[in-house]
Amino acid sequence: MKLVIKLPVIALSLAVSLLFSAAKADESIGYYCTVISANDRLSSSGKRLTNFEQIIRQDRANFHQLNKRDDGDEEDDMFKTPEARANLELYLSRGTTDPDTIRRILNGNPNGNQLFVAVSVWKKSNGTQYAKVGLYGNAND
Repeated sequence: MKLVIKLPVIALSLAVSLLFSAAKADESIGYYCTVISANDRLSSSGKRLTNFEQIIRQDRANFHQLNKRDDGDEEDDMFKTPEARANLELYLSRGTTDPDTIRRILNGNPNGNQLFVAVSVWKKSNGTQYAKVGLYGNAND
């Protein structure tokens, strides 16, 4: 099953650079792909999370700290520590994410299928970092 999920991820490399276009002065410093599941919409204490930045952060906590991984979650080198995950939430608040993407992260896919997202982190010429989130592999959802 993991191999089947990884094949679209390999093909995604070029698509991510096109999907997450940024100003020419901005530098891509990394990206990862992940699955957002019901587990990611709950805090470590079991409370429902109410904004998409918290859900993306919880996904990384589930992956790195709590070992609650979904098939399709990819490793990243940027958000292994709690401090780095707090920065992720800040980066997301500085970036732009499509309202439909935010709605799906908050509520899941209407048909109940897994939600595949790509997170891209950028650095502006002044050093400020931000992140964007996009959907991929969610056809017919």
